[in-house]
Amino acid sequence: ANIGYYSLFFVKYLDPSTKIFAFEPSVSILPVLRMNLRANDVSNVEVIELALSDHDGKEEFYLGEHHHQSSLLGDFANNASRGTKTEVNAVTLDHFFENNNQGRYPDLIKMDIEGGGIYALKGCDRCIRRVRPFIIIESHNMAEDMAVSRLLLEYNYEALRVTNNRWIKNKDQGYTDPNGVWGTMLLMPAERKPEFLH
Repeated sequence: ANIGYYSLFFVKYLDPSTKIFAFEPSVSILPVLRMNLRANDVSNVEVIELALSDHDGKEEFYLGEHHHQSSLLGDFANNASRGTKTEVNAVTLDHFFENNNQGRYPDLIKMDIEGGGIYALKGCDRCIRRVRPFIIIESHNMAEDMAVSRLLLEYNYEALRVTNNRWIKNKDQGYTDPNGVWGTMLLMPAERKPEFLH
């Protein structure tokens, strides 16, 4: 969730009855997230102090020099050697929603977790199979590109690159291919693409 930019955006444009779950494990940014929600008088966003991963339990978490660099990946945070590693609680998206929200999975997932999609995408397989949500994701490295590629191929999803408004043609390729999987993307079930185009 970071500072809550997307949460505030969706609150503004979605039905007020929509429930938003904002996952944020970083203790350094949680107070800012909560302050932004209070300042905007938001009541339908629930802050969840957990990292999303491919398993439940403890995870090493690296606090970046800037709040947008914190990650489950030490290399991405680029400061693992500076003693800014901490431990956070993690959960799979599947497990969280099977035990919360009356067992209902989300219709939309926004994921920009600094390379951590390599874990979190594995943790929402049941959600993807059962409700086929739209997913907004920003990929940060080749490993995350390939995690998105797996989702597209395995679950028959399409992807629109938001940054240049182009459909991804080569779903098995990463950022080295201009038509491959990289950048900020809107993922959708293939059967929803015609509806999206109208």
